[in-house]
Amino acid sequence: MTLSNEMPRYPVTTWNPDGYKVLKEDFYLNGDKVKAGQRINGASVPSLLHFYADDDGELFPASIVHDEDYDSNPRGRTRGEADDRFYSNMILTGVRFTKAWAAWAGVRTFGWMFYKGGKQDD
Repeated sequence: MTLSNEMPRYPVTTWNPDGYKVLKEDFYLNGDKVKAGQRINGASVPSLLHFYADDDGELFPASIVHDEDYDSNPRGRTRGEADDRFYSNMILTGVRFTKAWAAWAGVRTFGWMFYKGGKQDD
């Protein structure tokens, strides 16, 4: 188990036939728990930007909580709260400020197309 002041283990996943990954074991980050079996797609970085960041790279751990917040939203976060948590989790896991800010700006700009969490804030 990872507490908020510990670095998380890299998540253990397997590929699903639908192209998504599935968590093979519970994942903990910054006080949030994502249960094994959760379907995730990672950081969803457009292929044009893979030179800068890729789907399974350093953004991946923070993207797991963000994916769950955007999909089933068990914590009841608004989209803005989910995006802000994504940013803080990236910083916590050692992502450089500039990269974390760019990823955060991307989800703030385009995330409305993918958010299914139910609580829009903007």
